[in-house]
Amino acid sequence: MKKLAFSLFFALLLLSFHEARAQTASKFYVRIDGGGSFPTGTSLAGLDDFSPSAMVDAGVGFKMLPFLRTDITASYRPDYNQNATNANTFLEQKSDIKSLAAFLNFYFDIPTGPLPVTPYVGAGIGAARNETGTTSQFDPFTGNTASVGGATKTSLAYQAMAGLSFPIFVGVAVDAGYHYVDLGHFTTAAGTTLNGAVGVAQTGRLKAHEFQLGLRVGF
Repeated sequence: MKKLAFSLFFALLLLSFHEARAQTASKFYVRIDGGGSFPTGTSLAGLDDFSPSAMVDAGVGFKMLPFLRTDITASYRPDYNQNATNANTFLEQKSDIKSLAAFLNFYFDIPTGPLPVTPYVGAGIGAARNETGTTSQFDPFTGNTASVGGATKTSLAYQAMAGLSFPIFVGVAVDAGYHYVDLGHFTTAAGTTLNGAVGVAQTGRLKAHEFQLGLRVGF
């Protein structure tokens, strides 16, 4: 009886190992991630103070070598809000930005031997569609309000990444990462007075530090 139980256990162990090898050999994967995007050095009409935005992305990837993979991702950042006051003029300014981006990414998975964690570094290039909402300014001394309409601009974008992945099931890994992302330029409409500029669009560049947590599933 003990020999039979041992034989069954050994057979199940071999089967599990075979399935794990088959799943590990899978070259294609899908991914979904979520997290926070924290603007840095992003200003409009001389003022920064854009609030962080949530972000979500999804994509499909391919493992070219045991240590090299690539994926295509689409990401959305819906809610960068600005509510700032000019320290010199005391003008109060409000605006918002939404960004939809797509990237082609490449990653180097750093070998760690038997350790159940894989560090990685990577970089990506793509394009971002940045939509600026109506920007308004309020003068608390005179009560006057000026505003300029929103506009949409498509711009070159890039990102650099680093992170860790942890296998949790066969073929499934948790991915925790940091991204520095440059989503390119954004702009307001032209033809309206804002901050002393008549008929000139106000422009800026959207850059952010991002922290993401997601899943990668091989197939």
